[in-house]
Amino acid sequence: MAKKIKRDSQLRGFGTASLTSSVNKAEALMRKGQWAQARDILEALDDQHPDQEEVLRLMAALNYQIQDFTEYQIICRRLSQLKPDDAGLTLALGGAYMAGARTTLALQAFRKFLERSPHHPKAAEIRDAVTKLEEVAKLVIAEMDIGESLTADQGLEVAALHELAKLYMSEGDVEAGRQVSEQLLQIHPNYLPARNNLSLMMALDGNWEEAIAIANSVLEADPENAHALSNLVRYQCLNGHPDSAQETVTRLKAISSDKSDVWQKQAEALSFLGDYPGILEVFHQAEAISESSLPPLLYHLAAVATLRLGSERQAREYWQKALEVSPGFDLAVDNLADLQQSISQRQSPWAFPLNYWISPQASDDVFLLQEAAQSGNEDELRIATQQYLQNHPEVETLIPMLLEQGDGAGRQLALNLALMTDKPEMHQILKDFALSQSGSDNMRQQAAQVVARTLRDSKMRLWMAGEWRDVKLLGYELHEEVLHNHSPEVEKLTRQAIAAIKDNNWAKAEYPLKQALKLEPTALDLGYNLATAYERQGKPEEAFALVQSLHQRDPDYAFARIAIARFHIKQGKLTEAEALLQLMVARDRFHYSEFNAFCDIQLELLVAQKNYDAARSWLDMWVVMGAPKDSAQYWRSLLAGENPYRSLASSRAWTNP
Repeated sequence: MAKKIKRDSQLRGFGTASLTSSVNKAEALMRKGQWAQARDILEALDDQHPDQEEVLRLMAALNYQIQDFTEYQIICRRLSQLKPDDAGLTLALGGAYMAGARTTLALQAFRKFLERSPHHPKAAEIRDAVTKLEEVAKLVIAEMDIGESLTADQGLEVAALHELAKLYMSEGDVEAGRQVSEQLLQIHPNYLPARNNLSLMMALDGNWEEAIAIANSVLEADPENAHALSNLVRYQCLNGHPDSAQETVTRLKAISSDKSDVWQKQAEALSFLGDYPGILEVFHQAEAISESSLPPLLYHLAAVATLRLGSERQAREYWQKALEVSPGFDLAVDNLADLQQSISQRQSPWAFPLNYWISPQASDDVFLLQEAAQSGNEDELRIATQQYLQNHPEVETLIPMLLEQGDGAGRQLALNLALMTDKPEMHQILKDFALSQSGSDNMRQQAAQVVARTLRDSKMRLWMAGEWRDVKLLGYELHEEVLHNHSPEVEKLTRQAIAAIKDNNWAKAEYPLKQALKLEPTALDLGYNLATAYERQGKPEEAFALVQSLHQRDPDYAFARIAIARFHIKQGKLTEAEALLQLMVARDRFHYSEFNAFCDIQLELLVAQKNYDAARSWLDMWVVMGAPKDSAQYWRSLLAGENPYRSLASSRAWTNP
């Protein structure tokens, strides 16, 4: 179910005086075919100035041009309600419904047009259309099986309201859809499809108890109602009751039918339970029975199941088939686009987007987490996470499911919540995710980093770059705390030195560093950077002497120890280098820059020792812990037998970040 697109907040806040100019800008963009930019402006204007006829007319024209007929119908309906006596708008509304295959709604709109404008130039053409639509509407109403207790007019009204409710649902307008469904049920209280739709909208609004109660009421009237059973499976899964969901899906699978909507609802329910063989069983049964193309969602769910079971080629074929049936079908388009990424970055396959899992309010409140994350304050983010889960407790039960089955947005939300939630069960959830093949390498590695802190010196078998690798976890704690504080005068001199270093002018950097050391002679980082300046100017003896003095002054200073170890490696003194680095292996805590430099020198040592298997294992561990992309790429290439170029800057021979 699609969710209404959020407006760009940067476009909000137009003043009244800017309405005309903004409309003109949108029109200009439309003339140039820049539909996305024009749509952003118009939707922002519609937020700020609702029910402006000029804005709505442009929105209708735009959506017609880009063939978004669902939105086109909604806008035309709003215009017709705004100007009920405007024959042209009523005619346009009927045409919009025709374009969207809403037969009974189109029939009602055209009848209204003829009642009010019987002598309109298009009246004869519309009478012919009405005659044809009346015949089609009879078939539609008969297929709906609304019973014989209603008059013909009541039957048409029920059918039209049902079409309208589905239109609002497809647009994600839960409130409007709920009102229309309730209006329909006042006319025909026993019409079960309307009750199923109302149940879905209650669930979308986060009203789980009411959604489940309505679904159960449908099943009391019709124990084999596939829609109600499938919806109930979804509700049970999303509320943390997989055992109940399994019992319900057993009832659903037992239904034998030749109707595509039943197959689709069976596959949908099985998707929530991760029963991929079961999905393909339903799909192949449907293929064998159906004489025509299946619904695009059924092809999509078969593609997801197929890829989960290891066949990417067949999954691609199913998604392409979905697009043949419904060009532009979002779920197929998005999954296929994701497959174009490298295997390390992929999120696919996913059956449903995030808004299918959580309520609109829970989705809207994610921005509070984003604001807290942008603050850079971890305590604020933890508080925001706790508040979010207090407001939406059902989301916490979804975390493992979103990590396994979600799209990129859903998986990222679940991972962020799990990382910020200090509960033992979350640690197990993160471990399960780290050991899975779901999501991108980077996401699983974030989870593995947390797990590593409690599983130090153990191995995990991780899926990395499209293959399983045994990775030793060292469980170091990494931090970003400031390592060195300086006086304002020294900070000023340091900035001058950094500016020169960025220009690769090491001679120019030398002077401010020496001046800074006169003010703070014990500052290790200043001494190290001065050694860097010496080394880059071709003064290795002076550089090494200075680094040795820094190491003697403070043996725990990581960069000096690493620099001396590198000197020994270059001299072929591998035993001495290993002895220096062994003390660092025993450390528990590193600054990120220290850790990256330490991993880099460890790899240099292992390669010099020709211990390539250990080097690959160390690199895998470093990647899990967040190795810089360029460093990881360099070492991967080198260990693969290539001869990658590495600049002096990336080698970090002396530089203290």
